[in-house]
Amino acid sequence: MSNHDLLVRHQQEKLALNLVHTVGDLRFDKGIELIMFRKAIYDAKPSEIIRNHILSQAFIDQAIPLELTVTITNIIAQMDSMVPARIDIGTIAVEWLSAGKPQGQLEEFIEYKLGAFTSDDFQSSPRHVVLFGFGRIGRLLARIIIDTTGRGDQLRLKAIVLRSKLKDRKAEIEKRLALLEDDSVHGTFDGNINIINDKLVKISSPSGIEAPVKE
Repeated sequence: MSNHDLLVRHQQEKLALNLVHTVGDLRFDKGIELIMFRKAIYDAKPSEIIRNHILSQAFIDQAIPLELTVTITNIIAQMDSMVPARIDIGTIAVEWLSAGKPQGQLEEFIEYKLGAFTSDDFQSSPRHVVLFGFGRIGRLLARIIIDTTGRGDQLRLKAIVLRSKLKDRKAEIEKRLALLEDDSVHGTFDGNINIINDKLVKISSPSGIEAPVKE
């Protein structure tokens, strides 16, 4: 690989890192999740981001420039009236390139495409989720909900109700949380788990013992 190719690769990786950083800020600060062709990108590696842009040739005759999706993301980040939403920037990029409009009209194009997510009539409120049962499926659902919560504008895990099998209810909760924290298939849970009488996610058994799962 020539020095020029290395320089280009370095610049692309830097752009990809900037993209992931902005996507993360949008997700946690505004509840806006950006994806690319249905794939999550908030925790993707720079090499994955670059590869997804190259593979975009399956949707259009050219690869989507990473500079374009970075610009689209930055424009969305500057739209203060945006409500929590899930937006595919890959689709927006394809539609923009297909339209063949001048670069100077990109911001106007995005504002038009996302108008429904900035309307005063568009209301979004969090939906509280209670899991009944905390076996393997329940723990997997808990991971997914917590991982995609963001600010909590869409889904918020509020409580877990155990179907207790042990006489010692506290030991039951500790066992289930240990299985959540370290799963043989899905790996280590990225959140913090504490067995205390606190808040956030309440885990209840018939005895009334509660424990929070802190995100």
